[in-house]
Amino acid sequence: MRTLSWTTFALTCLGAATTGSSLRGQDVVINEFLYDELGVDANEFVELYNRSASAVDISGWRVQALDASAQKSLFVVPASTVIAPGAYYVLGSALVPNVSQVVGTTDIWENDNEAIVLRDAGGQVQDSVVTEAFRGIDVIGAFAQGEGLWGEYVSDPARPTSLQRARDGYYNADHRDFILRPWTPGATNDLPVITGLRERFDGFSVGQDVPGWSGSRMSPKVIDPTVADAHNPTAIPLSGQRGKAAVFWDSTPGARGNNCMMLSEGATSDVLVECNVYFDAANEPVGEREAWSLGVQGSSDSLGASPDPFQYWSLIENGHTGVAWIYQSTEQGAVLFLVDHNDGGWGLDPRTLPFVHAAIPIRPGFNDGWQRLRLQIIGNRVVGMFGGLPGCRGGTIVNFTISRPALGGVYVSYAEDLTNDATRRPFTCDDLLINIGTDGGLHYFGTSSPNSVTTTPRIDINQFPALGSPNFALLVSGLKPNGIGQLYIATTTLPIPLDLGLIGGQVGANVYMFPDQAASCNANGSGIDTKPAPIPCEALLRDARFYLQVLEVDASLPFTLPVATSQGVQMTIG
Repeated sequence: MRTLSWTTFALTCLGAATTGSSLRGQDVVINEFLYDELGVDANEFVELYNRSASAVDISGWRVQALDASAQKSLFVVPASTVIAPGAYYVLGSALVPNVSQVVGTTDIWENDNEAIVLRDAGGQVQDSVVTEAFRGIDVIGAFAQGEGLWGEYVSDPARPTSLQRARDGYYNADHRDFILRPWTPGATNDLPVITGLRERFDGFSVGQDVPGWSGSRMSPKVIDPTVADAHNPTAIPLSGQRGKAAVFWDSTPGARGNNCMMLSEGATSDVLVECNVYFDAANEPVGEREAWSLGVQGSSDSLGASPDPFQYWSLIENGHTGVAWIYQSTEQGAVLFLVDHNDGGWGLDPRTLPFVHAAIPIRPGFNDGWQRLRLQIIGNRVVGMFGGLPGCRGGTIVNFTISRPALGGVYVSYAEDLTNDATRRPFTCDDLLINIGTDGGLHYFGTSSPNSVTTTPRIDINQFPALGSPNFALLVSGLKPNGIGQLYIATTTLPIPLDLGLIGGQVGANVYMFPDQAASCNANGSGIDTKPAPIPCEALLRDARFYLQVLEVDASLPFTLPVATSQGVQMTIG
C-alpha cells in the first residue's frame, strides 16, 4: 500500500508552480419578522415569501398572533393579492421599508412568548413561528416547529435586526431555520457566498469596524491589544501574530451583551473557523460572571444572554443554536465548554436539550493568554481544538457528531454581569481563518461517469485535512470489485476539461487535470481502496490547495476508451 507524501509533493509541485432551500414545507412561508424593539416598537413587520415556482393567490390569507390565553391580533390580506415566484409580501408599520400592507403603527405584535401563524383563506395553517419559547409555550406549543425561537430578540432601531430564514424560503420545519441578522424587509435574506477568508486586522485602523461583520448592538472593532481604550477594556500582550486584533462586544458604558454575525455564507453548511483567542483565567467577584461564545451553524439572541452549560445559576434565556465554544468566567474560575445546542433551549422544558461535549478549565500560567481555538463541521462530524499550533491538529481535541447540520454561518456573542467594567475581557481574536461551504475541505466539481457495474468512482476523506494529521487518508470508493484505477493529484486544473467522449469514451467522462502525481488504486472486493496520506505540521502546507480525480479502466465498458471517472475534487489543507 503506497503512502502519499504531501510534503514532497508540495515542495516539488508548489515550488514550481449549494445546499439550497429544502424542498419540504409550504409554498408561501414566513420568511422574516421583527416583533420587538428598544423603546417604541415602530418598525415591526412580518414578511411572507413565495418559495414555489408558481404565482400564489394569497387573497383572504390571515396573519394571526396569539398567546396562551387569547388571540392578540388578526390581519387579513386584501382581495386580488398575488405573490409571484420568489417575491415578498410585507405586513407591518408604514415605517418599514418595502411594506406591502400597513397593519398598524406601534406594538403590532407582542413582545414575549407568542405564536405568529399564517393561515390560508380556508383557515389552514401554512406556516407558524413561536417567539421567546424560554418563557414557556403551553397552548401555543402546537405552532412551534422544533424548539421554537428560544431567546429574546429585541432590535435596536439604530441598527435594525430581524429574525430571518438563513436563505429565502429555507425550510426544515424547524425554528433553527431562522438567524438573527440585519433586517431586509421586502428584499433577499441571502448573503454573499464565499469559500473563506483570512484576516489579521493589521490593514485596518484602530477603532474601525471589522469589515464583513455586523452586531445586534455594535459591530466588532479593531484594537491594538497593548493599549486600553474605549473598545479594549484592558491592555493585554500581543498575539503570536504580533499585530492588531479584533474585539467582539458592545463597549457602550452599561451595556450587558451583544451578538455579532458574519455577513457572508458558504454554498453548504460545512464550516471551519480558527483563530488565536485571548483567555483570561482570573476569578470574578462572588456572584458575578462573564461569558463569550464562538458558534457555527446557528445564531443567538440579541444580547447573547449568559449561557449556563452546567445550570449553575439555572439560567435559561440564552438563544444559542448550532455548535459553539463557550467561555465562562465566575468566582470559581474560567471554563471553556464545547456545546451542541441542537435547536436551542436550556433548563427542564426544552424538547431538545443541549449537550456539553467538553469542559476545559482555564488555569493561570498553564493554558490562559493567547491560545489557538478551532471549530469545524463536515457533514455531521464535529472537531474542536483548543491549544496547539494554528492550522495543525493538536492541543485538546474533541470529536463528536451532530444529528442535523444546518445553515447558519459564524456568530460571536458576549454577555456579562460585572460591576467593574475594567475587568471585562470580551472575545478578542487575531489571525482569523474561516472556510465555509467547501464540503469540509473537499469541494466536488464537474461530472462523473459509471463503470460496467453501474457504480461511480468517488473520493472521500477519513478526517479533516488539518496540518499535523498522521492518520489522514484518501478513501477511493465506487470502483469495480477488485478493480484498478489511477488517483490523479495536481495543483491546477485544465482550463477546459478533456472530454473523453470525443475520443472514444462515454458521455460525461471528463478529465479535469493533468496529474503532477499519480497513485495506483487497487480495489478490494467492495470496490474500495484506502490511500494513506499523512499530513505533517508544516507551514508550507497551510491553505495549500490540491485537485484530485480517479480514473478507472474497465474493459467491460462498451467503449473504445473504456474509462469510468470520478468528479473532480478540490481539497484545501489546514
